[in-house]
Amino acid sequence: MAVALGVGAYITAIFHLMTHAFFKALLFLGAGSVIHGLHGEQDIRKMGGLKSKMKWTYATMLLGTLAIIGCPPFAGFFSKDEILAAVYSKNFWMFLVLAISSVFTAWYMLRMFFATFHGNYRGSEESYAHVHESPWNMRLVLIVLAFLSVVGGFAGLPEISGQSHEVFQFLVRAIEQVKFKVSHLFEYLLWGITVLTLVILFIVTYKRYTNPNRDFYAPHNNRFVRLLENKYYIDECFDFLLVQPLKKLGKWFMHTFEYRIADKIVSVPVAILQSGSFALRNLQNGKLSWYLLYSIIGLLVILVAFLII
Repeated sequence: MAVALGVGAYITAIFHLMTHAFFKALLFLGAGSVIHGLHGEQDIRKMGGLKSKMKWTYATMLLGTLAIIGCPPFAGFFSKDEILAAVYSKNFWMFLVLAISSVFTAWYMLRMFFATFHGNYRGSEESYAHVHESPWNMRLVLIVLAFLSVVGGFAGLPEISGQSHEVFQFLVRAIEQVKFKVSHLFEYLLWGITVLTLVILFIVTYKRYTNPNRDFYAPHNNRFVRLLENKYYIDECFDFLLVQPLKKLGKWFMHTFEYRIADKIVSVPVAILQSGSFALRNLQNGKLSWYLLYSIIGLLVILVAFLII
């Protein structure tokens, strides 16, 4: 969407935002359904084989996965290919980057799907016995979003289909989009390569992530794999640069500043008032002669001040 905006394909970006809302919301809520069915479990390494236990969630998640990876004729296919075509007409190298990125998207989404719903269950037998499908109030939302993920793309059919792009017709009166043009041959090739790539990814990821002999907990010696598994060590960097310094600063404020500095600063006015009170309370000794003397001294001070001013 951001790249589509960058090349001036504003309506295309909004079209993808619309289709993206359908299948991405479906996938998020589908993940919630899985977590609910597994009583709070979120570690995908402890899942697998949920297809038979959660058939509705499985079916809707399958449709959402097909939509997000751009499989025809689901919603993500039309909006994603429209973005690729728009970018290709402006910059080939950026198109290449997006095309490779879409392959990565398809890979990790299929990995998620097959590792969750196919193969053997990798948790305990006791937890598997309690796995259940979500209630209807959760499934109904998944069904609605799955339906939109299937048909949502037909609101923006490409020119080669001979049909009207309804989203474009609706928004063109309010949004001026930069025109982009690609050949019909390119669009057909893009479709063909997309289907071929997805078929290969389906086969590879299915065999890889449904293999009962695959150890999801096996440590990797490859540094690049470890880098990916640890999310580029962003959490560790965040902890080192921000969390730990803030903790140390907080401890300093609590143990050093609080007791050695703040307490002393606060005690200064108290000490002054106490010293003053000790000095002034001697004036209140109950002797009338002293009170008379204080009154005379006070009157003399006022008189002198009056004469000077």
